[in-house]
Amino acid sequence: MKTSLKRGFTLIELLVVIAIIGVLSSVVLASLSTARIKGRTAAAQSNMKAVQTAASMCLNEAVAINTTVTTPGTTLVCAGSATAYPVLPAGWTYGTITQTTGSVFSIPATGDGKTVTCSEASCVTI
Repeated sequence: MKTSLKRGFTLIELLVVIAIIGVLSSVVLASLSTARIKGRTAAAQSNMKAVQTAASMCLNEAVAINTTVTTPGTTLVCAGSATAYPVLPAGWTYGTITQTTGSVFSIPATGDGKTVTCSEASCVTI
């Protein structure tokens, strides 16, 4: 009697392994997408905190805030300042900047379905 041992995987076993790898890769890609959005939001929050600090310093010196950001990175926060509005992450833009009496201001930035608004007291993300 002749017995031959065949070693290897069956087609069903290979297809099951491929299906499992496909499911795992889709979960990882979904997680990476969420992480990218969180990273851009964190970068925007950091940039807006810097803008808030610069605006507060300008108002402490009785200089008005520049409420029109034509080109981020070159538009100064206030006259005579060396600080420019930072470039926000991809997909983020500055909203309408307001300054009312004295040191009261509001500087919003929106992107990725979120809004970061900085005022004289704090920065809030919604």
